[in-house]
Amino acid sequence: MLQENYKQSAMAKAIGKDTSVIYREIKPNGSHRSGAYRCDLAIKKYHNPHKVKPKYITFIREINPEVDKLIRLDYSTKQAGGGMRNKGLTSVGATCMYQHIWNNKKTGENLHSHLRNKGRRPRKRGALNDTRGI
Repeated sequence: MLQENYKQSAMAKAIGKDTSVIYREIKPNGSHRSGAYRCDLAIKKYHNPHKVKPKYITFIREINPEVDKLIRLDYSTKQAGGGMRNKGLTSVGATCMYQHIWNNKKTGENLHSHLRNKGRRPRKRGALNDTRGI
C-alpha cells in the first residue's frame, strides 16, 4: 500500500485500525538513509532491543545458602548484597531477598527472626482505619 502511494488514512480504514497506528508503525521503522519503510527492518528494530536489554538475575540456588548465612549473622538485606558483591559473588536486590525471606517464613523456618524488624512488615500508610497519632 505504501508503494502504491495510498494515504495513511485509507490504509487505516483498509485494515480496520486507527490512523495513529499507521503513523506509529511507519515513522520509527523507516530507514534512516532513504526514509522508506521496510518490514524486515521493522522486525529487526523490534527484536534488537530485547536481545541487548540487561536481564535481571533471579534468586537461584547458588545464591540461596550465602544469603541465608549472611541474614543469620544479622546482616541487613542491603549489607548482605554488598557483602556478596565484595566477595565477587553474584548478588540480587534487597526486594528479591525479602521475597525469599517471606517464602522461608511461610514454610515454617525462622530466617525472618534475624531481620532488624524481627519479621514484622512495615505498616502501610493511608489506610482508612489507621489510628496512628490519635
